[in-house]
Amino acid sequence: MLYGVGFYNTKAKNLKEVSKIITENYSGKVPDKYEQLVQLPGIGPKMANLILQIVSSTYGLGIHIFLELFTC
Repeated sequence: MLYGVGFYNTKAKNLKEVSKIITENYSGKVPDKYEQLVQLPGIGPKMANLILQIVSSTYGLGIHIFLELFTC
């Protein structure tokens, strides 16, 4: 049986805060720099690379951290 992990409250809080930060600090435009994206709450390396692929012509690899642990 699969159950939800229940992070929806944290995700909703982060989404509200990210939208506020983007509106106030970036004139409503999603940042196009990796370093700026990972500073946003709830945005890690994987999500930052995926966002960059969508909002710009930058290529990146969205890889889950656990996969990195298995390659050591």
